[in-house]
Amino acid sequence: MSLSPEYSVDIIVLVRYKNKYTWYLQEKEYWVLDYNKWASVFDSLGHDDTAYGDDLRDDFPILDSDNWSSYEKVIKDHVVTKEQLSEMIRESLPIESWDEKGELFPSLFVDFDKKELFSLFPEPLSFEDFVPDNWVGKYDNFYELIPATEKYWIIDGADHLPAA
Repeated sequence: MSLSPEYSVDIIVLVRYKNKYTWYLQEKEYWVLDYNKWASVFDSLGHDDTAYGDDLRDDFPILDSDNWSSYEKVIKDHVVTKEQLSEMIRESLPIESWDEKGELFPSLFVDFDKKELFSLFPEPLSFEDFVPDNWVGKYDNFYELIPATEKYWIIDGADHLPAA
């Protein structure tokens, strides 16, 4: 399987749930955890731009620790393995800069165990602003929080993460 995320459309997300880590590659809008907060921003601006065009999130307007186990079954086709992501990096070498290949690296880390979302998404969608109540959302480098065993960009001991 050859993966090719499209910049600003698709994102790579690491989820921690019950101390298990799972990688996802999916269109970014599905990772707004609280659609109600997101919609209220658009409503206040007089826009209805949050309609996403399918029913995937109809039963899940808010994603949190209570309903994640149900939602992850709905998006199981978007799970990617660390090996698939490593192969994607391998096929893209050399990676000279973040601007050139930033979409190949994680944009979000959603920790359902600690109720935290970390974002490094470089475009105007501020995922960290649309987290459920009692969650912490941060725009911050979370790569040091990722266990070494999950860092798919480290291949044969070489770290292919570009400098910021």
